[in-house]
Amino acid sequence: MPRRRRKPDTLALTEKYRPGWIHEADRRFRNVQAILNAREALIGDLGGKRDLSVQREMIVDRTVFLCLRLTELERTVLNGDDIDWQHYSYVSNVFMGHLKTLGLERHVKNLGSLKEYIEGES
Repeated sequence: MPRRRRKPDTLALTEKYRPGWIHEADRRFRNVQAILNAREALIGDLGGKRDLSVQREMIVDRTVFLCLRLTELERTVLNGDDIDWQHYSYVSNVFMGHLKTLGLERHVKNLGSLKEYIEGES
């Protein structure tokens, strides 16, 4: 008899937004791993978490979900199946809008001065 897979705990909505809440998701799922990897890469290209406002971090979270959705649609096409191209176009446009809001250029991480670093160690 095949072994039943345990359904992972679901994430409940909270009363207060917490940036990075996605880190509480079950990392055994490939989609969660893909989202976390994309989120980390995007935050790195934006100069690091230290330089992100809560608003930008919210947009980052939404952007990586849209990226995953686009990837799933593109994978469907590559497997020879058809998709709703109007939906694909809509998601793609929203995704591009988020990227433009965040900035399409890579930002250098602000490490501060050597003096600030040394004082921070104390």
